[in-house]
Amino acid sequence: MTTISTSVQQSLPRVSYVKAMDVWVFACLFFVCASLLEIALVNFLIQRRQKRSEQKVTTKNITSTEDESTESDIDGTVHKLSRFLFPLGFTVFNVVYWWWFLSKYSDNHKPRSPFSGRTG
Repeated sequence: MTTISTSVQQSLPRVSYVKAMDVWVFACLFFVCASLLEIALVNFLIQRRQKRSEQKVTTKNITSTEDESTESDIDGTVHKLSRFLFPLGFTVFNVVYWWWFLSKYSDNHKPRSPFSGRTG
């Protein structure tokens, strides 16, 4: 994605403001990085739960199963929420982005009638 962005940026004129493509690429990279962080968080929570259950077995310290089920619920809940919120967030971003971009583009680039500048 960054390779495509770089090659397109080189073909565009240099400007001091943020282009629509810059916003699009940033948002896409944000969602990719956020999903990778979510995967890392869920894996961390699963590994922590597994280490705690292994420690309980080796020390034979029997505790209530509420802690284990709560941790299981946390990583499962994070994963389930992410499976819903990431596509929803990206869809909302797309709707807002394209609505804004197309409405701005259509306002600035209205086709002119060939007769609009003539008098008489």
